[in-house]
Amino acid sequence: MLPHVSPAASAADDQQVSYRLAPAQRTRMRRVAGYLLIVPAVGIVATWLAGPGPWTVLVLLGVGFAVATVALVYPTAGRTVVDGAGIHANRPLSRHHYRWADITAVEVVRTRDRSGVQTRLAVRTGRRRPHLLPAPRSYSLWADPRFEDRATEIILAARQRQPGQR
Repeated sequence: MLPHVSPAASAADDQQVSYRLAPAQRTRMRRVAGYLLIVPAVGIVATWLAGPGPWTVLVLLGVGFAVATVALVYPTAGRTVVDGAGIHANRPLSRHHYRWADITAVEVVRTRDRSGVQTRLAVRTGRRRPHLLPAPRSYSLWADPRFEDRATEIILAARQRQPGQR
């Protein structure tokens, strides 16, 4: 994540604060993704040098690993920006802007899947389902020790800027 700002400083309307996954989280996820690309690389080189053979299976496995690599790297590129206008969720393929007037709540959401528990922040607007923010985020395998501090900053900023809550 970018600069760590105290809740009092993040409350200023002209202050812009960006949040990303912790560097250790990004590094671990990208390293695993890199290891997944070794298998298709070996299969492609072996097929190119020796022609089709049993190692061609590595090329087919590589297609699946390439998809898994994208799934691991995509979350590491997201960013959440909090400023005087609202909360901006920036991902490589999409950008969403939630104005302070439209936000009804910012809350911590925990989901469980095969890899464990994932803890994220969600923005609630007038719609029924919450909108998950790309950062901060914490996984049971790749925990972010500063998740609670960063989540509290965003929640406090939202509470201070919501209409009728001043």
